[in-house]
Amino acid sequence: MKTESVHSRLPFIVLAAFFWLFAASCSSGGGGGGGDDGGGGGQTLSEYDFAFSLLSEAPLTLDSSLGTATLEALGGGASFGGVYSLEEDTVTMNFGWVKITTTLWDAPLSIGVNDPIVSVDGENPDQGSMTISSGEGLITVSIASSAGVNISLNGGANVYFTWDQFDELLGSGAPDWQQQASFAATMIGFVFSQLDFVVGAITLIAENDSVLSSRSVIIDGDTFPGTPPAGISADGTLTLSNTEGEVGPGGSFSEVFDDFWVNDSMDDIDTLFEGRVDLVGYLEDVDENGITTAIGFIPDPGDPGGVFFDDGLTIYETQENPAGVFTIDDTSAITITGRYSIMFYEPGP
Repeated sequence: MKTESVHSRLPFIVLAAFFWLFAASCSSGGGGGGGDDGGGGGQTLSEYDFAFSLLSEAPLTLDSSLGTATLEALGGGASFGGVYSLEEDTVTMNFGWVKITTTLWDAPLSIGVNDPIVSVDGENPDQGSMTISSGEGLITVSIASSAGVNISLNGGANVYFTWDQFDELLGSGAPDWQQQASFAATMIGFVFSQLDFVVGAITLIAENDSVLSSRSVIIDGDTFPGTPPAGISADGTLTLSNTEGEVGPGGSFSEVFDDFWVNDSMDDIDTLFEGRVDLVGYLEDVDENGITTAIGFIPDPGDPGGVFFDDGLTIYETQENPAGVFTIDDTSAITITGRYSIMFYEPGP
């Protein structure tokens, strides 16, 4: 939280950053190769393959003042996949294909990952490319470096933008195809952020497994250092509970956010979480050496499983202006509903 300046950002643009902030605030990280996860599960590998799958029975929907976006799977199998490196804090998205229906434009968008997209430490990707098929034509986004991207329409000339400029295209007076490129990159960023979000949740469960077998765990958010927004507690909480089964494989959990505030010391805009996320169908495989070879939340035949936003999770921006007085920008609110499943696996040979 800085106070030198105050600025606002479009809801979809900041969504991924919100989740990364939350994951960082609640998780001590997964540890390096062979490191102990701090809980009752096995030790971790240095990296895992991941599979992120959209679930048809409850499409993942993001709703904000800017508009609504619904993510749907294209074809069978995982919607996105790649490598999550705990040791190097790097995520590589090797493939991805998703249809997005949005109120922003009449025609849906189909987004595909062409070249692996790589993000280090939750920062802007520094390599990779994607294509977007829309009513405007075929759009290509090629990541030039961690500083910016090149975008083109129907094989035409590249147009270069820094990441900040690229983010600001959405909702501006830029041509629709450029706004769609920015929007598509933000949706891919949201998927990246969910990987960190789930790793953070798994870490919390592992660190508190002995307590969760008998009661819920309450985690304090950051405390407002002045007057909180109207109707908001100065000391919000996240309540982690075991909702079904054992605290282990087959179990289910919930995270309930009540005025849970995350203070970003590097920015004047901070984050408030309200709502609930259910983590259903916990799966963990541990080999004979005590190494976790698979972990995540996934359906079993006849049993639901995944990360469920059935009751909705709403994320707000808070601003401090003047010093010591905090307000909520209602136009920044974004609500997530729907479901996805996610698994982390030992890399294949």
